[in-house]
Amino acid sequence: MSAGKGLVYSRKGMGNDTSWIFDSYSTEAFGSSWGDFGYEIVLRPEEIRAPDSVVEELKEALMKSFGLSPEHYRFEPTFWRIYWDKGPLRASMLKKCEKALNKVAVKYDITFMVNGLIIQPRPMGYIKKHIEWNE
Repeated sequence: MSAGKGLVYSRKGMGNDTSWIFDSYSTEAFGSSWGDFGYEIVLRPEEIRAPDSVVEELKEALMKSFGLSPEHYRFEPTFWRIYWDKGPLRASMLKKCEKALNKVAVKYDITFMVNGLIIQPRPMGYIKKHIEWNE
């Protein structure tokens, strides 16, 4: 990724390591068994200083990367969540997402600063409930 424009991971608190974090601290919720689980992926962007149309294009690029229905996503100003319920999560999907976000950011000559990307294993009951809440 480029040094100033495009997708840039913040190095605050991470030193030189801007890699993804696989969460190992989350607790089980909704009384579900870990036998069937999915992932909650949380991208933590800083405030995006761009027109709304560019922000929407960034969101669309993220959504297209994972290929899930709109209910599988929740966008808040500093937390973009993906609820993955499709079996194994391939790291290549994360790379595809980064590439798509970077492409949009470079296209509009903006910096899309990310303070982290966390992949949290979650019981399927948790994932399904959040997808339902997003409908």
